[in-house]
Amino acid sequence: MSWREKPPINNVEMEDSLKQLNNFVIELFQRAKVPFNLTPTEAKGLKLLKNRRSELHISVSDKGGEFVVMKRDDQKNLTTHHIDSTGVYQFLPPTGNKTEC
Repeated sequence: MSWREKPPINNVEMEDSLKQLNNFVIELFQRAKVPFNLTPTEAKGLKLLKNRRSELHISVSDKGGEFVVMKRDDQKNLTTHHIDSTGVYQFLPPTGNKTEC
């Protein structure tokens, strides 16, 4: 049996119990209160970042996994510079067929 296939249901009572347990766990998580763990300064900074989301590029760096925030224009310029300077990438003109790779 493949991991994608559902196991055969041989025990209706067990299946019912598992569904009840699943519903109970989901309800517990939905009712759980998560404490707000940011300082006022951190909360203010997060709010400022959220308000500027359209002009900022927020991501995780490739190599070190660090959190990165930069202006979208700067990110586009750096990406274009990297693509142009490596010699690995080649421009392909549009073909007009959107499904073609």
